[in-house]
Amino acid sequence: MSTTAAAPLSRPAQASVTMAGLAALSLGSFATVWGWLHPVMALVAAAACSLSAIACGHIGRFRGKRLAGAGRRAALLGIVLGWLGLTICAVALALYLGLIVGVSLLLS
Repeated sequence: MSTTAAAPLSRPAQASVTMAGLAALSLGSFATVWGWLHPVMALVAAAACSLSAIACGHIGRFRGKRLAGAGRRAALLGIVLGWLGLTICAVALALYLGLIVGVSLLLS
């Protein structure tokens, strides 16, 4: 029985996937009371994690070329999830600002 060990991921690829997960966790905080009490903080945290995932993903893809492809898929996953997180942050911010404007128009 032969077992082949998978090539270790590069650190930027690992960081990219981790930051994308943290962005998803920050966006998931809207399901809790904290997310509704501090929505701007949750969006800023998610956007910062998404930007970090994108940057680390690009570095991981570049280093993956030199490491014979180790971690390139994980880095690509981090890039895609980072952009998805930023898109969700932009939509959530637009909805939040629209809610504020709508309520202010109703009250005036």
